[in-house]
Amino acid sequence: MENLKYFNEYGGFSEDGKEYIIKMTKDIKPPVAWTHVLANPNFGTVITNNNSGYTWYKNSRLSRITKWSNDVVIDIPSEIIYVKDKNYNKEWSLCPKLNQDDEEYYITYGFGYAKLSTMQMGLLQEHTTFVPKDDNIKVNILRLKNVTGEKRELKLVYYINPVLGEDEIKTNGYIDLNYDKNSNIIYAKNLLTQDIKEQNIYISSSENIKSYTGNRKNFIGNSTLKEPLGIWKDSLENETSLGSTPCIAIEVNVELKAFEDKEIVFVLGADIKAAQSIAYKYTIPGKSKEELENTKRYWNELLRKVRGKNSHRVYEYNVKWMAWLPNNSK
Repeated sequence: MENLKYFNEYGGFSEDGKEYIIKMTKDIKPPVAWTHVLANPNFGTVITNNNSGYTWYKNSRLSRITKWSNDVVIDIPSEIIYVKDKNYNKEWSLCPKLNQDDEEYYITYGFGYAKLSTMQMGLLQEHTTFVPKDDNIKVNILRLKNVTGEKRELKLVYYINPVLGEDEIKTNGYIDLNYDKNSNIIYAKNLLTQDIKEQNIYISSSENIKSYTGNRKNFIGNSTLKEPLGIWKDSLENETSLGSTPCIAIEVNVELKAFEDKEIVFVLGADIKAAQSIAYKYTIPGKSKEELENTKRYWNELLRKVRGKNSHRVYEYNVKWMAWLPNNSK
């Protein structure tokens, strides 16, 4: 952190200016959510320094995939990865705001990606998120490194609070889940407007889905998002969201040998016609990392066209970038 440029108590730019890095602890954190937008022309997500945010498809207001928290102070997360260590019977999440512990969290915003890094219970955790430039999918690459000399058995839960439309109040009780075991994919459809393809989504993982639930009340129980009841259950109920307050939570199990390093991928996508091929592509960790590098390269090449020289800004407008803007903004 000492080498950051323009450090302002919370963070600063890397030496090459391509990343902004924030350090957070329980006592030192930005007073409001700092956001980073990752998007292509049809699909996007907002990431905050709390590893929170929301996701949309085609229209960020009318076609929200997950819930948007319109509160920059509270910043309630709608997409969370939980970790439970079975050896020590401890659980936490990759959302610093929920944990409120004594660990240090480093949030990195780069061109086309965001990354959270922390150490907890002898596990190095790096959660990298990106949206590819061509596919309608959000990719979460979770790197776990066991820095202890003992085997670790972990339970991971990927949780989202789905909207599948403009307002979760309108879609509450109308979201149906379907688990395709052969493809390792959970499909979610808004039956209230089932003719609208934009309101069908899917989630998957590089690990086999052991169990799932679509019932938020059963998952959270009489607790809160900080420590939901579902993380302590031996297995989730494999139930749909129809007629209930919805969520989508999938459970996978991971075993790490002493000093082993492993990458797990969780994906959240739209356009279910291409779900199987796209999910298969991005749930291969090596392929996801390759696409991450392609995404970084694309944004680096695009954004470096804007440069400053001798105190005068010189702009080289990129035709592709301008094509994304609405007609009345060109």
